[in-house]
Amino acid sequence: MGDIVQLWLSVGSGSTASSCLVAWDRASNGLNLYNDAGSGWLPPALLGVSGTLSNSQCTVNAVASSVSLSGTDAVLNLAMTFTSSFSGTKNVALYGLGSSSNTGWQTLGTWTVPAPAAGITAVSVTPASGSGASQTFSFRYSDAAGVGDIVQLWLSVGSGSTASSCLVAWDRASNGLNLYNDAGSGWLPPALLGVSGTLSNSQCTVNAVASSVSLSGTDAVLNLVMTFTSSFSGTKNVALYGLGSSSNSGWQTLGTWTVPASSAGITAVSVTPASGSGASQTFSFRYSDAAGVGDIVQLWLSVGSGSTASSCLVAWDRASNGLNLYNDAGSGWLPPALLGVSGTLSNSQCTVNAVASSESLSGTDAVLNLVMTFKSSFNGAKNVALYGLGSSSNSGWQTLGTWTVP
Repeated sequence: MGDIVQLWLSVGSGSTASSCLVAWDRASNGLNLYNDAGSGWLPPALLGVSGTLSNSQCTVNAVASSVSLSGTDAVLNLAMTFTSSFSGTKNVALYGLGSSSNTGWQTLGTWTVPAPAAGITAVSVTPASGSGASQTFSFRYSDAAGVGDIVQLWLSVGSGSTASSCLVAWDRASNGLNLYNDAGSGWLPPALLGVSGTLSNSQCTVNAVASSVSLSGTDAVLNLVMTFTSSFSGTKNVALYGLGSSSNSGWQTLGTWTVPASSAGITAVSVTPASGSGASQTFSFRYSDAAGVGDIVQLWLSVGSGSTASSCLVAWDRASNGLNLYNDAGSGWLPPALLGVSGTLSNSQCTVNAVASSESLSGTDAVLNLVMTFKSSFNGAKNVALYGLGSSSNSGWQTLGTWTVP
């Protein structure tokens, strides 16, 4: 087996541009799929480890696939799904490359992909497995009647119980993105996909403004930017459900995701609203400290270009309850006001109404609610960035939204 360099296979007509052409490289354990143009390979996935590979003919689930090497024999076990547009009888051909020889292409079987039938199906999730507190997922569905037949696309990351999962649904007609509440009794108020807002429960936060949907022919891909809470740690099933005008896919478990256990440190989580425009707005800036809110020293935020001299840069100090605003010169802080108690803070970019603002501290979560008014001379699109300082760590600056001052 040590002589093997690569193992190839083709399901299709033999043309690289219209076949499901796959290759496994022994040295790297990389699984490769040829692109739709027939001009080269897509980025590889690791066989048996992570990822899926997709073109217009097929999807190969790399994490559910494997290879067996024993003596002189090699067996490549691939979990493959074919698209309905690839219907018909296809030749199955194999090619093996050794260090000093190759098999040539050998047609060793046939496979028939059924013609499309009316109905919606849940196809795949990318990545199909992995771990992390944050991830952008691509959830793929197919409706043989065309994407215009789609009513809603659902997904669940969790145990399957609505009360302890990150359960999300997108409604095609309204473009509304919905998240189930903690009680498992109903949906939170929706956000508009790709337009505005974030959605949060005790399991996850979905950044609606940074998320998107792609609809083409019979295929729909829902791309969601998701962050999971440390209290939601552990390995979770990822399941998809599609609802069409006259059919549904049923729930299909198509992947797993591991949320890491909490570790000491403070993180910047989200801003609500995550985008929008206006001269005045009450923002909610969310942070999390795995060591508990008692570990928090200061919470900072910036609306602007990132330069302290041309931004609305604000900091709240937990010990003193002082709310601070950077001066116009970018050289230091203005005299503080007491959050929720008295005073306003103003520079050439903004005014912060301290007495109408507030903070909420609970468990590991901190939310700073600020009533802010922007000056007309500060007009334009601005980045919204957060920074958290704990007793022994900081979050670094994290850009989590945008705001346009008219």
